[in-house]
Amino acid sequence: MPSDRDRLDKVLAIAVNPGAYETEAVAALRAARQLIKKNPSLVHPPRRPRVPTPNPAQGEHSRQVRITNIAPLWLYIAINCLSQEAYGLGLKSKIVIDFKVMPFALDVRCDGAETDCDTFGRYVNRLIAYINAQPRRP
Repeated sequence: MPSDRDRLDKVLAIAVNPGAYETEAVAALRAARQLIKKNPSLVHPPRRPRVPTPNPAQGEHSRQVRITNIAPLWLYIAINCLSQEAYGLGLKSKIVIDFKVMPFALDVRCDGAETDCDTFGRYVNRLIAYINAQPRRP
């Protein structure tokens, strides 16, 4: 059974819908007024719980690297591998392609625990070594 807040939201959505007929909108406003009379706490929106912001002193760390001279064939493979690894380590990551240079470059940043960032950095080095070991196509 929907709560009074859900019912009020639905009734108000009908009331302000530009496609509703005028009689429907007026009836919806009257229904909203009746709901509010029945439950006056609906006048104000519910309070949202405060989400504590993480303290940077809790081991928050950042690692940033620029990978240059990536062949177009390997660009999306590298992005996919980096994204999956960062997600698997629980890091916040940002991967940006720099199209101003040819061949393309990647700017990679990750934020999280220092040990996870270090693990990610080692993975980036292994990935670059693997890509560089592959023969270049003309």
